Amino acid sequence: MKRKPAVIALISLLIVMLSPGIPTLITHIAPPAHALLTGLVCIANETSTSCPETPPILTGGIPGKQVRIGIFIQNSDAILGFDIDLLTDSTILKPANIDKSLSVIPSGGSTVSVDCIGGGFGTHNINCAPFDSQNTLHFGYIAQARTAQPTTGLLFTAIYNITGTSANTPINFLSGCGAITSQPPLCVSITNGTPQLDSETAQTGGFSNQPYYAIDASPATLTADLGTTNSSTITLTTLNGFHGNLSLTTTISAPGPVPTVSPNSVVINQTFTQGFAFLDISVGPTVSPGKYNVTVTATNSSLPANSVVIHLLVASPDFTIATQSSVTINATRSATVTIGIISLTMMVSTGATASLDFNQRLLKSGGSNSSILTLSAPVGGSYNINITGTHNQLSHATLVQLVVSDFGIKTSQSLLAIQQGSTQVFKFTASNHPTGTQCCFHGNVTLSTSVTPSQGLGASCGPASILFNSAIDSTPDYTCTFTGSNSGNYTVIVGAIGLGGALFHASALVVQVLGPDFQVSASPSLQTIPQGSSASVIIKVNRVSAFNGTVTLSAAVVPSGPTLLFNTTSINLDSTTKTATVSLTLTALSTTPPGTYAVTISGTATISGVVKTHSPLVTIIVSRPTSIHDVAIYSVSATPTSPTIGDKVAYTVTVIDPGDFNETVTVAALVGQTTVDQKNVTVLARGNVTLTLTWDTSTYTPGSYVVGAKVLSVQGQTNANNNILMSTAPVTLNSQSQGIFSASNLPVIIATLALIGAAIIIVALTPFFRSRRRAASQN
Repeated sequence: MKRKPAVIALISLLIVMLSPGIPTLITHIAPPAHALLTGLVCIANETSTSCPETPPILTGGIPGKQVRIGIFIQNSDAILGFDIDLLTDSTILKPANIDKSLSVIPSGGSTVSVDCIGGGFGTHNINCAPFDSQNTLHFGYIAQARTAQPTTGLLFTAIYNITGTSANTPINFLSGCGAITSQPPLCVSITNGTPQLDSETAQTGGFSNQPYYAIDASPATLTADLGTTNSSTITLTTLNGFHGNLSLTTTISAPGPVPTVSPNSVVINQTFTQGFAFLDISVGPTVSPGKYNVTVTATNSSLPANSVVIHLLVASPDFTIATQSSVTINATRSATVTIGIISLTMMVSTGATASLDFNQRLLKSGGSNSSILTLSAPVGGSYNINITGTHNQLSHATLVQLVVSDFGIKTSQSLLAIQQGSTQVFKFTASNHPTGTQCCFHGNVTLSTSVTPSQGLGASCGPASILFNSAIDSTPDYTCTFTGSNSGNYTVIVGAIGLGGALFHASALVVQVLGPDFQVSASPSLQTIPQGSSASVIIKVNRVSAFNGTVTLSAAVVPSGPTLLFNTTSINLDSTTKTATVSLTLTALSTTPPGTYAVTISGTATISGVVKTHSPLVTIIVSRPTSIHDVAIYSVSATPTSPTIGDKVAYTVTVIDPGDFNETVTVAALVGQTTVDQKNVTVLARGNVTLTLTWDTSTYTPGSYVVGAKVLSVQGQTNANNNILMSTAPVTLNSQSQGIFSASNLPVIIATLALIGAAIIIVALTPFFRSRRRAASQN
């Protein structure tokens, strides 16, 4: 069965766009991004670069010559192809050819989908439609890839034979091609490769090869408020040697606005090829808002009239509200912002204050007014001020962001220990952008230091002041040199004052001055001993500061069972002997019951008449002498127990092997039942290993967490009950913050810190063309 031409045209288009034999085209029909533009398809001089404001009249030669007419697209969405059908009077302009060489559609790999000139003759008989005739020039073109968005440029050039003469013959787009076009019912279809055609408007033109005149308006689109006047310049241009007088009149599409053209008569000729008039459109205060078309018509007694349409939009009464989008100040300071307004209300973020000098202002048509907004905030941060302007049912809002900068002072630790009689340097850190604030504080900050108690610890700190004047993060050091003369705990507070006392921040450090003392340690702190076996623990005794004296060692086990034996129980320490090592032998008799035993090792000495004792603990696990695989978590602890989000919590985990085989296992750190870190370790038979795992708290929320450790698997193990152990002490995760010490509360803070001896840290193309309706009328 023979297909009709319109059907053939549709099938040809589908093959180009969808055939699996052309995979390179299929990749180009995904939906384009941001397809929101409405473009313009227009008639224009081939040498133009865009569409004229008003429909042009193109001039040409005498019959027997040709004229080239450009078909342009302007400000369109990305396009993949087009199908356009032009209509002229063939007794004046007879379709002859097309030229696509300068098309905005790239030629490489592109395909002609329709080429039907004058209803189809010669080679120009590709996919003609039933509505094509001797008066039409029908051309379609498809690319391999979309153009860039927005698209502006020449689509193709239509070439006509001039067959007659006319003062002004229309060059139109054919209509009656059906509803599925870019501007129904015109035969203009622009595709981006998806089922939804690009939205376009169309602008026609004319052709003249007899004396005539053109009339244009600039601008051709006007907007006017009630009670105002707007204007457009009317330009009259002689064509093909026209000369004479042109009379100008105006009409409007609906009553309301009043158009006036002046002068109402213009003479143009060979000398003065252009004449000008001015169209004023007055919009009274009671005119109904909406769209109006004002037509300016030029007439000459011997020629057809010509006209131009000016589109007028009368806007509904409205107002705008505008201000700065962001304001930056130092904490406690204020800033003012000017707001164009009518009647204002505000919504202010908690912590900031805002006030308007006037909540109401009178606005006249076309006028403006303002109010002053004053903003301030006592602490650093970002604050939103929502400002709403209202008038009757009209409402508009704007947002002002208040950016408040502050400074801070902090320490990297809360406790510092130094030896009596020694000197140590410690650094505090100042910042113009502490946590929770906005960058960057500007101004001078004065620093001072106080020590409680006042005697026994010397502190020399500097600089006395820091000037912040940078637009980027700055973290200078405040350095203190501490000298400890008397043992004890001392609270050091560094105070920082800015903006003449309006801002105060502080940071605290506890300094421990250590007097003469000694230390006792035991290693390993956990021993597994089979019944009938012995093991040794090494005791180390170290001199601290200027200790001189004798340390007496003793040990006790609970419950009773294993026997304990030192190789010596008396250690003399002085400036020559600063450390000593003692061996403690632990023996489990064959009759010692299996179980866990606590051994307290005590070192005792008299210092300045005061008896001091240091007592490390050792745990003994007495096991039965059988060959088993067994690994257990013996202990787990986390430090710190009250961290801040972002801190890393260290797990100290002791793993024991009560069995008879060396084991290599994976040990995991737990938060609840979630693994946050893991390591592989090897534990010797009846030995133990202490390892450190880390929990990074950055992604967690504040709250209390149960932590623990787990041995993931032990090959051959029959008892897995001891593979997991949760700490009895939860970890409390705190939100990030920087405390702020007020100047009035500083004495109370110092006294409290001194009593508790603790540290205070202040942190602050689918189908392109559709089938055309066969019922279209032929021209």
